[in-house]
Formats: sequence, C-alpha cells, structure tokens
Amino acid sequence: YYDVYEPSFKESLLRHLAAFVFRLHRLHIYHEDLSLGNILVIRTPKGYDFALVDLNRIKFREVPFAKGLKNFATLKMTRDDLNTVISEYISLSGEPLELSMEMFWKFSQRKSMIRRFRRKVRRYTLTPLENFLYGQHA
Repeated sequence: YYDVYEPSFKESLLRHLAAFVFRLHRLHIYHEDLSLGNILVIRTPKGYDFALVDLNRIKFREVPFAKGLKNFATLKMTRDDLNTVISEYISLSGEPLELSMEMFWKFSQRKSMIRRFRRKVRRYTLTPLENFLYGQHA
C-alpha cells in the first residue's frame, strides 16, 4: 500500500512521467494531445511505466527541444507539479534550466490565451447557430 498524496510519491511519479515523455521524444514519437486523460500509469517494482491512449494523435517525427517543451503545455496540472515535470525534462535534455523554464511558461501562457479566445469565439458564433439549427431557440 502507498499513499498517493505523499509528496515523495507524487514527485517520483512526476519525474518518471517527464523521463517517459523525454524517451518518447528522443525516439521521434510526439503525442499531439498529451493530457492526463491520455496517459496510463502502471506501478512497477522499479518505479512506474506509462502507456498512451488516443494513439491516432501520435506523430512520428523529430521532436526539437522547444517542441518537446510545448508538448507539456496541454497538461492540466498545478504550477508546482508542472515545474517538477518540466525541470526534470530540462535536466534530462541538458538545456539551461532558467531559460528553458521561461520558454515553457511563455508557451503555456500563450496556449491558455488561445484556448480562452477559441471558447469566446465559439460562444458568440457556433453555439447560437447550433441552438437555432437544432431547435433549442426560444
């Protein structure tokens, strides 16, 4: 039995996740929808293994460091958890920590802005049209 809320458990899991994604990227495997719902966790005696679902979103191509960092911007985690994952990924890559962290948070901020913009556009364009077309208008 293990306590999933124990800080050392959580940190270990996050670091293993970063290492898993790092290995995928080195093997030219890029999941376009890297989200917690698309990652399965398997506990092993040596730590954790991971598996991906939604495999139709996987692309096989070289993954430059910046693109690899951007991949984590789709993960919905706390800032502290993302810092743990990203710092481990950066450490494994050998890139400079501070600059890379700054780069990631810029990607993440931009991704959030784009998401909010798309929701607003949908709310004012598609949703009213869908409501009208499918008989949900008053």
